[in-house]
Amino acid sequence: MQTWVRGCCAASVIRQRVRVAGGFGMRGVCSMTANEVRTRFTEYFVKNGHRRLVSANIVPQNDKSLLFTNAGMVPFKQHFLDPSGAPHKMVTTVQKCVRAGGKHNDLDQVGYTARHHTFFEMLGNFSFGAYGKREAIHMAWKFVREELQLPVERLRVTVLEGDQETYEIWRSEVGVDERRIVRRGEDDNFWSMGAEGPCGPSTEIFWDTQDMRLAESDEERWLEFWNLVFMEYERGSDGALTPLATPCVDTGMGLERMASIMQGVSSNFETNEVAAVVNWVEDEGTPAEGQGNWLALARIVADHVRASAFLIAEGVEPSNTGRGYVLRRMIRRGVRAGRQLGAAPGVLARVAPRVEAAMGAAYPELAMARQRIIAVLEAEERLFQRTLGRGLAELAEIMARKEDGLNRVISGADAYALYDTHGFPLDLTQAVARDGGWTVDVAEFERLQRAGREQSKAARAEGDSGNDAGVVPENDYDLCAGFAPGTVAEAHSVHDTATPLLLAALRAVVGAGVMQAGLVVNARGIRFDFSGTGLSAAQILDVESRINAAALGSTQPERAVFPFHITRESAVAAGTRRIEAVAGVVGTVWLQRQLEHARTAAGALGAARIADLDRSAQGLVASERALRAEVDAWRRTAAEHMHTDSRETLLCARVPASLHVLPPAPPCARLVADRACRLRDAEPGRVHVVVQGTAVAVAVSSQHFSDESAADLLRAVFSVLPGRGGGSRVLAQGRLGNAVAGLADLACLGSDS
Repeated sequence: MQTWVRGCCAASVIRQRVRVAGGFGMRGVCSMTANEVRTRFTEYFVKNGHRRLVSANIVPQNDKSLLFTNAGMVPFKQHFLDPSGAPHKMVTTVQKCVRAGGKHNDLDQVGYTARHHTFFEMLGNFSFGAYGKREAIHMAWKFVREELQLPVERLRVTVLEGDQETYEIWRSEVGVDERRIVRRGEDDNFWSMGAEGPCGPSTEIFWDTQDMRLAESDEERWLEFWNLVFMEYERGSDGALTPLATPCVDTGMGLERMASIMQGVSSNFETNEVAAVVNWVEDEGTPAEGQGNWLALARIVADHVRASAFLIAEGVEPSNTGRGYVLRRMIRRGVRAGRQLGAAPGVLARVAPRVEAAMGAAYPELAMARQRIIAVLEAEERLFQRTLGRGLAELAEIMARKEDGLNRVISGADAYALYDTHGFPLDLTQAVARDGGWTVDVAEFERLQRAGREQSKAARAEGDSGNDAGVVPENDYDLCAGFAPGTVAEAHSVHDTATPLLLAALRAVVGAGVMQAGLVVNARGIRFDFSGTGLSAAQILDVESRINAAALGSTQPERAVFPFHITRESAVAAGTRRIEAVAGVVGTVWLQRQLEHARTAAGALGAARIADLDRSAQGLVASERALRAEVDAWRRTAAEHMHTDSRETLLCARVPASLHVLPPAPPCARLVADRACRLRDAEPGRVHVVVQGTAVAVAVSSQHFSDESAADLLRAVFSVLPGRGGGSRVLAQGRLGNAVAGLADLACLGSDS
C-alpha cells in the first residue's frame, strides 16, 4: 500500500483529523491574525476580478432543506445549475457557517478535537462560467505561495484518480513535483451537493503539520486546508452524470484552519480570535480536583457562546423545534460545561462580550444585537439551571445504583424518565454518561418518546370526544372502578370545577405569567399543561393547600373538590410542564391507595408506624451508600495496586496497545474497567486491553487516538475471541465466551510491537 513519504506520492486517504504535539513550527513565515487572513484572502481575489459579497445569513433564505448555512457555497446553490442568475460571474466571500443540527452536526465533537466547531467561517472564491479549473488552480497556488508565503516543502495536493487534466495542470503548468501529487478515489476527491444535482471532481491542498510523533508517511500528519471543486456535471435520479452547459468553480478554505497554520498553533482553539474567548472562560472557572477535561469544557463554552451569539443576532430564539431547539441545546450544553468548570452562574452571558470584542470588527451585527444576545443567554440559563441540578443528581443516583454487569449502560427508560420528569435532554444524559465511560440505550429512549407522543395524541383525542377510556392520571388501577354512572358523572364535574382553581393556585405560587398550554379533564382526573419550570415539593404542597383551603371555605360546587391531590408533575417539553391531579371522591380513593402502599412499604422496612417510614428508608439508603462507598474504595485500591501480567502489541495490526491479564478471581466488570482507565491515564499513548477471567475492558485516550473508538476496538477483539459487549469512544466493556487464564490466551489479538 502506497503512503505519503518524502519524495513519493500515493493514493493513501488523507484525513482532515490531525493530532499535533506543540505548534506547527512556522519558522520563517509571517504570522497573521484571523482578520488579516480574511482581508488578505478577499483582497487577493478582488484584485483578480472577483466581486466581494458580504456573508449570507446563517439562517438560509429561501432554502427549506437546511437548518443552517453549513458551507460557503450554500448561498449560491441555485446558480451552479443556472449561472445566468448569479449576482456576478466571479465572487469571493467569507461565509458564516453553523454545523449543529440535521445531517451536518458537529455538536458532540466540539471541545474534544482540535478542529470541530459549531460556528466557523469559510473563505471562498466562485466562478459561474467565468473560469475553470486551470485558472482556479493557478490563483490558489499563487495565493498560498506568494500571499501566505507557505513553503512548498510542506505542501501536498490531491487529485481525483483518472482526472489527468488536473494532474497535468499541477505538474506541468504550476510546477508541483509529481511526488507531491496524490491520486485519490471518488470518496475523497469527487464532490456532490446531494444524491442529485451539480457535482464534480475536486483537488485539495494539504499542509504538513510536522507533528514529530507521526512519521511523514502517516496520513494524520497532513491537514487539508483548501478544497477546490469543479462543478462539471449534474447527477440525475438514476445516478447518471450529464455535463453542465456552463461549468462552475466552488472553493472553500476554513478560516480557523488557515489561521492555525499562519499562527503556528496545533488547534483551531489556539488561534487568536477563538483563544481570546477560551482563555477568558478558563480564567472564569475553578475546576474541581480531578476534573481532567477542563480544557475541553472551556472550549465547549467558548464555541457554543460564539455560535449562539451569531444565531441570536439573526433573530433565532431558544424553543422546542427546529433552529430554536438547536440553539437551546447549545446553550444548555454550555451551561453544563460552565457548571463543571466551577464558573459562577451566568457565565454564558458574561462570555458574549468577549466574542464581540474578538470578532466585532468583522461582524458589526454582534454589537448591534449586544443587549438581546445577553438577555437571551441569561434567560435560557436561568430556565435550565433550575432543572439541571436535580437532573444531574438523579442521573448520578441512576449510575451509582447500577450493579456490576455486562456493560455500563443507562437504560432508555431511565433516560426518558429524566427527560419526562426534569426536562433533561437526551444529549446531556449522553454527555454525562460519556464522561464516566457509560453509554445510553438511545433506541429504547426513542421508542418510549414515540410512545409518549402517541399517548398524548390519543389522550387529547379522547378528551375532545368526551371518551373516559385511558384518561389521566396514568395509574396501575382504575380509581373509578365500581362507581355508579351518576358518581362517574359527578367525578367528571368535580374535576371540571377544580381546573380553574388549579390555574389560580399556580399563578399565586409560581407567578402571574403562568399560562395554560393544554388540558384533558374526565372522571378519573385532570391533566393540566402549563408554561414554566418544574415545581419543587414545597410548591406542589402549597398549590394543593391553596386549592383545598379554597374548597373547604366555599360552598358547592367548589366544596366537592376537597380533597385535591397532585399525583404527578413532569416535563412535556422544555418550557412546558404537566400536572396530573385528582379531586373529590376520586381524590379520596387515591389517598386510600397511597395509605395502603405506605403500610406495605413500612412493613417491608420494619417500621412499626407509617410515621417511621421516612426514617427507616433514610437509614436503609444511608447504609447502602456506605456499603457502596466501601466497595468502591476497595475496588479503586485493587485497580491501582493489583499486579497484572502485561505485554505490548499492535492491536488490529495498526494500534499500539498493551494487553493486561489480572490475577484469577471471580470476574468483576467494574474492577476491570477501573484498572483499564487507570492504565490509560498513566500511559495515554497506548490502547489498554484488560482481562480478568471472562471480563474484558478496552480504554482509549481520545486525545492521543482521535480516530479510534474503544467500542470499535472491543468489537475487533470479539471478532477473534467471541464475546459480547459495547461502550463509548473512551471505554468499552464486555464478557468473553471463554475465560482467559494468561497472556498466552491473548496472543491472537496482535503481533509484538
